[in-house]
Amino acid sequence: MAIAHDQKFAAQLGDGKGLAQTVADVKDANKRGALHFAAREGQTEVCKFLLEELKLDVDTKDEDGIPYLDGETERVLFGMKSRIEKVTSLLGEESNVVRTVAIWGLGGIGKSTLARAVYLQIEDQFEVSCFLHEVGEVSKKDGLRSLQQHLLSKTLGEKDLQIENDMNGIALMRTRLRSRRVLLVLDNVDSSEQLENLAGSHEWFGPGSRIIITTRDRKLLLVRDEVQIHKASVLNHIEATELFCSKAFNDMCPPKDFKKLSDQVIYYSGRLPLALEVLGSALNHEDLDVWKDSLQKLREVGPNGGILEKLKIGFDGLDGSVQNTFLDIACFYSGRKEECVTRILASFRFYPYRSISILIHKSLLHRSHDCVYMHQLIRKMGWYIVRQNFPRQPWKHSRLWITRDVERVLIRSMGTENIEGIVLSRERNVLDPHARQYTIEVATEAFRKMTKLRLLEIHNTCIPKGPDYLPDELRWIVWDEYPSNYLPTMFEANNLVGLRLRWSRLRQLWEGRTIQQRVDTDLYSQSRKDFLLSAKFELPLLTKE
Repeated sequence: MAIAHDQKFAAQLGDGKGLAQTVADVKDANKRGALHFAAREGQTEVCKFLLEELKLDVDTKDEDGIPYLDGETERVLFGMKSRIEKVTSLLGEESNVVRTVAIWGLGGIGKSTLARAVYLQIEDQFEVSCFLHEVGEVSKKDGLRSLQQHLLSKTLGEKDLQIENDMNGIALMRTRLRSRRVLLVLDNVDSSEQLENLAGSHEWFGPGSRIIITTRDRKLLLVRDEVQIHKASVLNHIEATELFCSKAFNDMCPPKDFKKLSDQVIYYSGRLPLALEVLGSALNHEDLDVWKDSLQKLREVGPNGGILEKLKIGFDGLDGSVQNTFLDIACFYSGRKEECVTRILASFRFYPYRSISILIHKSLLHRSHDCVYMHQLIRKMGWYIVRQNFPRQPWKHSRLWITRDVERVLIRSMGTENIEGIVLSRERNVLDPHARQYTIEVATEAFRKMTKLRLLEIHNTCIPKGPDYLPDELRWIVWDEYPSNYLPTMFEANNLVGLRLRWSRLRQLWEGRTIQQRVDTDLYSQSRKDFLLSAKFELPLLTKE
């Protein structure tokens, strides 16, 4: 976007002209550039007008995959301007040095939002830029190599770039980025290894580069002398009121009848941006009685009480299918491609398109790069809901995703009818893909009592013996390296919708068994080293003749 266009558009906004007149007057400006500028300046109404002018959806993203206007961008209006100025002043304007600034603070305080706002404001000053979302979470799930690959592909413009391992990624960054002026954001870093592999030294980047880190762990920063730290703080009362009211009333201040209730909700929220956003969204369009009930719940937690209990109020008002969608994403699918998530959730009849839309509206979920994400605290709130009644008895939980809990239940055959979903996924060994996988001895009768089990996923774990029994309620099965030559004989599979048995020993599904529904299948044989089937077929085609 041309700087002249920025200045002209800014001047028009500063003069206080009407939206239609402003857009009409800036005839020589690229409207998409004006849209991007307005988003960075927090001009929400201008953004909405331009989106309508350009006939774009509100979720339309820029080239970096970031929506022009969403809940995160709107927060720029509420207490972010002074914070942005503090961070940009730490970043400085020197063109011949590399600088790193870390935004440190507790969860839910707005670290990622602040980093994103700064990124949007200054990215056009750099040759290349990249925002790496949820670094800690992604590195645990997909390995640091995947983050290095995304960073290099984005900054070098090479979509097909391949990295062999972490060390190869470091070498490529050191040699190919050292001449480029880079803006890099590392969001939610939680280990020194992530910093060492993604921004190990200022020498990796060209003169004038800037690195922004967000983290809850100050110790990670103390060992790096070149890092300047900005401590994130809660909103003041005016900022908190504006943010809360924007969600609860779509306005900057509460109606007269709700003024006292609003002040109390803000007080008990601790003025944390995430809590204000979730609580305000939960109370939007609700009557006084619902407000009073919600306030009573907040009083029971107290102003210094756990944020998870405060966030849970946003969950309590959801209907059954939306609650189930929320819990499945919190436990299993945060960070996954939305297309994949909706396909799986649809098989459970959770109406995922409607449910995901509601969760986004309620500030419990957000989209980025075609994936669905939950804030770490919101995910923990979901885990808390699943585990709260029986924290030390995982066999009584509806969902199992923590490795030690899954192994305990499967090894000891402790399953019950409470369990609806199981995902066992160990971290990949990205340094040695051929390394021997972790092995557990699962009882062949382990699934016998799980009569309500609808989801089963097993990744990166070797289980020597296959099950003698699988529940008929299963709708989605993903089992890498399935150990048996066939599925259990008594498994009716009448509800089965998705089947993924990659690199398995499977030779046939059943002996002389057929079912009629269509199933999304993806089957590979490890023993025969060949591809068996990957398409939607009716399962009679897969059965033994």
